Formats: sequence, C-alpha cells, structure tokens
Amino acid sequence: MSDAVLLDISDGIATITLNQPKSRNSFSPEVREGMARIVPQVLSDDAVRSIILTGAGGVFCAGGDIRAMKERVGKFDVMDTRARMAELYEWVRLLIEAQKPLIAAVDGAAFGAGFSFALAADIVLATPRSRFCLSFMRIGLVPDC
Repeated sequence: MSDAVLLDISDGIATITLNQPKSRNSFSPEVREGMARIVPQVLSDDAVRSIILTGAGGVFCAGGDIRAMKERVGKFDVMDTRARMAELYEWVRLLIEAQKPLIAAVDGAAFGAGFSFALAADIVLATPRSRFCLSFMRIGLVPDC
C-alpha cells in the first residue's frame, strides 16, 4: 500500500491528503490508486460527516502526471486510455455526488485536473499563495475531470 494518499479520520472529519509533493501532487498512478481505494471507504463510513481534500508540501495538485504521459508517447492504446480515465472518473463522480460536505483546502497550485478536482468540492478554501489554472490547451490536451 502506497503513502501517495493519506487518510486521517478525526471527530467525524475525513482529511484526504495527496502526498507526493516531489511531483507537486500530480495524478500519478499511485495517487489515482489511492483515491480509488480511499474515496469509497470514506463515503461509506457513517462516522464521517464531512471530507477535506488537500495536498502536502504547499501544493494542492498540479494536475496530470506529465512525466508518466511522456513515457506513454508512442505507446498510445485507446482501450488502455479509456480504462484509466474510467477509473479516474469513477471516484471523481463519487466525490461530486457525495452526500457529505466536501471541502477543498487549496494551498499553492491547483492546475489542470487539480483545478477540476477543487471545483468538485462544495467549498474551496484557498490561501493567498493559491493559484488556479486550466492549462490543458497549452500542452495539447482536452480538459477532463
């Protein structure tokens, strides 16, 4: 089990922390796997009354893992891409439809899919250092999440 996503439940509040500050908490395979495991767990826990999403190391989420994308150049497989996106959308959909208040605690960058991730929340709390950017078109991608 990876520590790419941390979960702390205290006093009815589940805090989910993206914990890969070296990659600016991008949606690496480890983060996606951690979220796919943790989100259903938190939503099904009756003791959890609200959820906070945040990122470690002064960055909320830099969006997609560009390094991993570059490694797949020339190895594009439509069905593999569809499967990865379906897995991602499943837990994002669960968060959007959650019946529990969802708070995004943003510090630093919330770029690309990270920005979309923050927008999935009912409330966004942002520090003065927060920056929001939808940069998909700058690198030839289509907005997602």
